[in-house]
Formats: sequence, C-alpha cells, structure tokens
Amino acid sequence: MINDPIINTPYCSNCGTEFIDTYCHKCGQKKIELKDRSVKAFVVHFTEEFFTFDSKFFRSVKYLFSKPGYLTHEYISGRFVRYVSPLKMYLFTSLICFFVIIKIDPDTYTDLAENSDNDNTFAEIFNDVRVSKNLSENQFRENFNNKVNDLYTPSIFFIMLAFSFILKLIYVNKHIFYAEHLVFTLHFFSIVLIFSAAATVLKEMDIDLFNFIVFFLPCIYLLFSVKRVYHTKWIYAVISAAIMSLIYVVLIAIWAISVIAIAAYST
Repeated sequence: MINDPIINTPYCSNCGTEFIDTYCHKCGQKKIELKDRSVKAFVVHFTEEFFTFDSKFFRSVKYLFSKPGYLTHEYISGRFVRYVSPLKMYLFTSLICFFVIIKIDPDTYTDLAENSDNDNTFAEIFNDVRVSKNLSENQFRENFNNKVNDLYTPSIFFIMLAFSFILKLIYVNKHIFYAEHLVFTLHFFSIVLIFSAAATVLKEMDIDLFNFIVFFLPCIYLLFSVKRVYHTKWIYAVISAAIMSLIYVVLIAIWAISVIAIAAYST
C-alpha cells in the first residue's frame, strides 16, 4: 500500500479545511483518493480540462463575433462560468494572431522604408540611426525587425490600459468599476487582433482591405458593444462610440509609432 499522507485525508490538501463531502466547501478542491494517482485518472482529468477549455473557447469566440459586447455583459453580470475569462481570451488570441501576423509579414523594415513614396520619413530616420551606429543595412533590418516583433505583444498592454481608463472617464457618472471597463477593453482588443490577423492574411492574398478591417470595422463593432454593455440610448451610443473610435485610432497610431521609434533607436 502506498504511504501517501494526502490520500483519503479528512482535510483539504489545498486550504486545510475539513471535508464535509467529496469536494471542499471552501475552495472546491476534490478529496484525493488512491485511484486519483493512476495514469487513467490523469488522462481523464487532462481530457476533461482540454475539452472544457475547447468548448468554452469556441463558444466565447462565437459570441465575440456574432454579438458585440455580449461576452462583456455576461461577465460583469456574473455569468462567466460558461465562457473563457477575458484575460485568457486576450492572451490566447494575441498569441495566435501575432504569430500569424509575424509569420506572414516578418519584414516591417521593408514595409516602412522601401514600399512607400520617395519622400519617406521612416527611411530617412532609419538611415540616420543606421549610420550613427555604423551598421550595414542588412544588420539594421534584421535587428529592427527582431525588436519590433518582440515589442508587439507587451507594448499594446499600455494602449489597452489607456483605453480602459478613458472609458472610465467617459462613464464616470455611471459609477462602473474600472475592472468592468477593463473587461470591455480586453474583449474589444481581442476582436481587433483577430481583425488584424485576417487583414494581414488577405493582404498576402493581394486583397488589400487592411485599413477597412483594422480601422473601420472595429469602430462599427464599438458602436454595438457600447449599446449592449452600457445600456444607453442609440444617440448616446453613437456619440460615445464615435469618441471611442477616434481615441482607438489615435492610440493605435501612438502605439505603432512608439514601437517603431523604440525599435529603431534601440537597435
């Protein structure tokens, strides 16, 4: 017999509370039995976790697309067990979407410095920095692209925090918790990343709808999200969405320019 002190113990191994039933009434941890140490139990547990996440994720993505603001409304209303959490949704989405974007279009330097008009500010800045650091163009291009790819994911968090803070200011009279605006922001930027990845894929297929998909569609999405989440009349929803759309475009521009500048001068 295996001498394991946590098997069949009357106390929860997670929080120390005495068991009343199979599951701890305080933290929900299951009472560990000898059969839970088997390979079969491990495989069953893994399978349950995998398919539970899988079903939650696809259900969440379905509503993210079909009902703007619905996931946010469900979450802040306390109905969140059936869906992936907003943060997990954003992290998983960003991982996939940035991977797609970087793999399809890894050469940001060429996009900015060479595929533009003759009067190219980026090309001039890149050349000045490259000369000052005594780098060849190929060295600078490689270093710059690596820096940009590394900065994409962490830097957008600052834009999201700013976006949610501005939402708090706009709806300050509604006495809504900042965390609820943050949930709204996480869901909104999750769909923005999906739009961006789709626009990049279409561009690779010579279907250039990038500005429409990345800038116009999110603004329309914002309108319906604001209406559903903040329970305003259509006229106020239109005004709020217009303000937030402008802020979104400005923040994205600031984010892009900041990433380019940091990548260029730190190369």
